[in-house]
Formats: sequence, structure tokens, C-alpha cells
Amino acid sequence: MRKVPLPMLADAYTISGEAFAGERAVEKSVYNLTNRISPLDSDDLLNVAEDSRMVFYGLSEFVRRHLWERITHEDIDAAKEFMATAHSFGGPLHFPEKTWRRVVDECHGFLPIRITALPEGSTFFPYEPVVQVESMGKGFGEIAAHIEAVMLGMVSTMSARATICRHWLNRIREEFGRNKYNEYNIGMDELTTDDIKEFDAMARFFIHDFGMRASSCAEESELLGMAHLLVFHGTDTFNAAFAAMERGAERPTGTSILALAHRIVQGHLNEEEAYEAIFGADTNGGIASYVADCYNFHRAVRNHLKAMAQRAAGTIVARPDSGDFYENCLFIAQQAYEAGLHDGAERASATNLRFIQGDSMNPHKVDDVFGGLFDEGFNSVGWGIFGVGGWLRNTSTRDIFSSAYKLCAAGSEDEIVCKLSDTPAKMSVPGKTVLVRDGVACFTGPSVFHTSEVSDDKDARVLYFDPVLRRCNNPDFEGFRPLNESFATISQRTIEEFDSFQKVQPSYGIKGEVDVLSPKLRQFQQDMLDQHQAEEAAV
Repeated sequence: MRKVPLPMLADAYTISGEAFAGERAVEKSVYNLTNRISPLDSDDLLNVAEDSRMVFYGLSEFVRRHLWERITHEDIDAAKEFMATAHSFGGPLHFPEKTWRRVVDECHGFLPIRITALPEGSTFFPYEPVVQVESMGKGFGEIAAHIEAVMLGMVSTMSARATICRHWLNRIREEFGRNKYNEYNIGMDELTTDDIKEFDAMARFFIHDFGMRASSCAEESELLGMAHLLVFHGTDTFNAAFAAMERGAERPTGTSILALAHRIVQGHLNEEEAYEAIFGADTNGGIASYVADCYNFHRAVRNHLKAMAQRAAGTIVARPDSGDFYENCLFIAQQAYEAGLHDGAERASATNLRFIQGDSMNPHKVDDVFGGLFDEGFNSVGWGIFGVGGWLRNTSTRDIFSSAYKLCAAGSEDEIVCKLSDTPAKMSVPGKTVLVRDGVACFTGPSVFHTSEVSDDKDARVLYFDPVLRRCNNPDFEGFRPLNESFATISQRTIEEFDSFQKVQPSYGIKGEVDVLSPKLRQFQQDMLDQHQAEEAAV
């Protein structure tokens, strides 16, 4: 099968756009990528997010997978042939053959664009242009637009998954805290650094990735699965675990245990035989997951798994997969407690009979289980973990944070461009910008400035792609090389930088409390809006 050539990896109207694009935009264009909705504004994240912090991830995968392979004249021939017959009515759709031939002849087959962005795993906020793309060389403006669909999709969904998981980790830390301090309303700001270090040793195992079969294709499960592993260690999505390992993940990131599937149980003469088979096959210190709902969940736990745990040296992990998720988790805990399979503490934790609940779980359901265990006098984080697949996959979309890729400057002089709207949140960031990370002090005020206000050396964004020298991955280039950065380093940044912003601005972004755009950028927006309204009034 022929691989889809890069000139065809775009929307139809994007491919043909040069035929009717403005002269200055064709000459040169600058675009930026922003998220316009805060996690606080998403109904899906009410049980997860407490502030507007987000995590940036996915750009290195886009560059690695789509921009490092040279475009050839054969690719252009194939695209041209397709476009000649791809029209529904009228004549053929425009294909900018001349521009693409220039890419091959003048740029060695690499896109003539320059991409800068925050380092992977960085924390950012709504309206900050985390990615800036600039066309290089006269007449290549539309090439900067060409990457929109694929790049926006990859970066927005992977960033969304990393963001959701990172907020969820904070929520689980709080659950550990309220058990340690026996309080219901303990918050992140009440936890010490030592608390967080202690809790993370277990909290990062609490949301196990069950998402591979929820994905539409292997690449989706791999990309979202890697974003998951920036925060949580456990996964059954092993194509993602392998990819993360290849990029420098360190154990225990990307690990799992032996687990029974329904098909395995049904392939034995009876359920007990299947349990004994996996117990005998286990080479992981006696830890294995036992699906318990093939025939009768309560009987399986009461008659088989509890008895095995009483004689087992390792841990029996019971997995309910149907019925009432809440009742099933409490039933496992109660059976274990009655059998003495607990540590005897005031708020008891399990010893070697636990649960992993993965039946259509989401943050609301996880909180319900935590609440039920706590109310029954148990340590709510001491009895099991949760497998989550469909909810995380279906929530990690471009739309959840309204990711957008907008033209911000055009022409050789980088003339300011802005998408206007009666809704302020829908207005784009105008002009070429510098994104400042001056320690954390910038979050008492703006972090985004026009290039006329702040020098480029203040920009926290780093180089990901360069069209001529390919500097961002060149061993001779002394600057930051994001494509060579290890997965473990990105994961560490995801955890630590997110924490570093918590104390400074815990309520960041609520109802415009802090504006990331400088007054000058806001004035650009207002001036262009006033000019447009004046022109309308004159007509």
C-alpha cells in the first residue's frame, strides 16, 4: 500500500487554499496554537480539575512521525494525480504543485517552516500560544497552514490526556491525605512535600490504562497511552509502554501484572481451575488479576478468591467487570476484612485481597468508591485501584479545551492578524509573540507579549523543527533538542512543574482573574475590533 504523502495530509480546503489566499499571507505566515477553554470550564472534569493548569505534550511525536521524512517529486506526482479527479462538481480542485516542487528542489524535501513550542511536559494556561509556527522563505506562507489538521489533532489530544491525568493525580493525592489526617476536606495546599513524595509511590499506580481496545486504531492507543504514562505508571496498553520505553521511560512506568480474561476462564472446565492455573503460572511474586464475573461474582469472591488469598503469599486482585461498580468494590473489601486480610489499623488497608475496578469507570465513580470505603471506616486508598479506558479516550479530544491554530501575523513585516469575535474568548492572540516563564512571577500578570515588547531570548518556547539545518536534532547544535529528550525527563517535568505553579496561582484563570495577554496585545485586539466596527458602520 502506498503511504499517504505529506502534501495530502491536510483538509481539502487547506490543500487548495493557496489559490485564493491573500498575497501577504502567501508571502509569509505565522500561526500559533492555543487552548481557549480552562479545565475548570469543562463539565466532564468537575471531579478532577481544581484550577486551569494544563500540560503540553505531543509535538515531538508529530515532528518525529511526519516531518523528518523527505518529500519527493514522486509524492507530488501522486498528490497531483489524486487532486485532478477529487472534485465533486466543476473543474479540478487547485493543487499548488509549483510550491511543493520548490519544497523538494530548494528545501531538500523538508517543510520550510520553523516550529517553536514549550518543552514537552510543561505546564501552561488558557490563551497562551504554546506552539508558534513560522514559514521560512518567500512564498511559503501556506505551507505553515498545511500542518494544521494533523498537528492540532495530535498535540491537542495528547495534551488533553496528560492534563486530565495530571489533575487526577492531584485528586488521588488528596484522597491519600484525608486518610492520613482523617479529614474529609483536605486539599492539595495542606499537603507537605514529604506527603506528596510518600503518596506518589502508590498514587501513580491508581489509574491503570485499559484504553487500547477503546481506541480507533493502534496509533491512537499508542499516542494517548504515552500521554497517560507521563503521570501514571500502570498500563495494559503495551504498544504505548513499548514506545515510551524506546523514548527513555524508566521502570516502573509502563508495567502491568498477569491477568485473567473472560475467554481464559471460559476455556477451562470451571472457574476454580482457571484461578489455580494463573496462580500457578504467576512469576510476579504472587500478584495476579482474577476476573470474577464470568458466572457469579459474589460466589467467586466468597468461595474462591478469598480462600486463595488466605493461603497465598502474594496478592489476589479481584476484578469485577459487571454489576454495581460501587457495591462490588465494597463487597470485596468487606469479605477481606471479615477474613482478617487487613493490617489491623484503625482505618484498615488490605493485605493480599484487593480489587481492580475497570467497568466503565470515570472520576465520578472513582470518587463514589472512595467515599463509600471511607464512610465504612476503611482506608479508602488501601483496597484497590481502577482501570480506565473508554472515559479517558473519549474525553481526550481537541474540543475539551477548544484547541485552535490561528494565523497571527502575515507578510514580510509580520503584520498583526487577529480573528475577531463578539465573544472575547473566541478572539485569537494577535501578532508574533514571546511566551515568558520568568520563574513563576509572571503569573501575577501577563505571560504573553508582542515581540516589540520583549526580546526573543526571553521566549520559553524552544526549537522543535528547522527547515534548512534541521538544527533541533543536529548533534552539533548546542541548543535544546526536544526530540532527543528522554521520556523520564518529560515525565518528571510533568509532575514537578505542575506542582511548582500550585502555590503561586491556585485559582489561575477563574473568570479572567489573571490575563495572560499583555495590555498591548489586548489593545491590538480592541483596535482591530474598533476598526472593523467603524468600517461596518460606514457601509
